[in-house]
Amino acid sequence: MSFIKRYGLSSQGYQIKISAEPLSSDLNEQAQPVTLIAPDGILMIEGQLDSGVDYQEIETNEMFIKPESGVYQLIVGVTSYPIVVALDDSNRWIALENKLENAHVVVTPPEVIDNSPSTHVSWQWFDENYNMLGFKVPIKAKQVAVPAQSPAGEKTKHLSASVEMFEYQGAIEVQYVQRVAVPF
Repeated sequence: MSFIKRYGLSSQGYQIKISAEPLSSDLNEQAQPVTLIAPDGILMIEGQLDSGVDYQEIETNEMFIKPESGVYQLIVGVTSYPIVVALDDSNRWIALENKLENAHVVVTPPEVIDNSPSTHVSWQWFDENYNMLGFKVPIKAKQVAVPAQSPAGEKTKHLSASVEMFEYQGAIEVQYVQRVAVPF
């Protein structure tokens, strides 16, 4: 489950996304309904996870108001998973700066506690329909110039830089993402 904060001229706001890999290797298993309920009882996501699919996503539309922090209920089939979510936008983890036509990204990742996974910082290229092209490319410096070329060539229409922080709550991976749209 991902909680995404977007910055940039073309895309600002929030989004919640549920991602799933195959639930079972049993090809006879039926699709599983999936629901996400916010702490205030509002239905955020409703859909289904199909069996036999390698990877799938269900996401909210773009939201302009920050989702509420608190305990969300993720329900997959008949199993309910309480997920504690703490959203804090007080610090930007990533920013795009333009100085004398020298566009660059400045990364200030959040501090992680001992024994927690470290943050991941990367470039992502997308086509005109915002389908990701290729793989994420790691950003390894705190300040880095915006790439002039894409590994995907002319198909690329959009570029973003993101910082992702992970935590695990039982069998569920919770991801907090800050992403900035980069002119490309």
